[in-house]
Amino acid sequence: MNFVHWIARVEEVAILAPTERHAEVLQSVAEEISPPAGNLFHDIHTAALMKEHGVSEIITADTDFLQFRFLKVTNPLVSTPTKDTGVRGGPRRSKR
Repeated sequence: MNFVHWIARVEEVAILAPTERHAEVLQSVAEEISPPAGNLFHDIHTAALMKEHGVSEIITADTDFLQFRFLKVTNPLVSTPTKDTGVRGGPRRSKR
């Protein structure tokens, strides 16, 4: 818990909590994923909290967040931004 207490005191950090609009926003975000299943439920909840609080960018290597149209996803493990996907790391390539 020491880490949580420490990070919560950093000025640039905000802990996102559900607002009175949470159920409505959660429903709209869940509707973007068809059908939502498995480990996506945690990502849906995280994305809903972000949308509620006006957060439009996430820095993560978790490609599941690419499914949320309102989010700009930046992969911190790759350094080249691309215009095609809006995601660092280049366009997705199909497997052959």
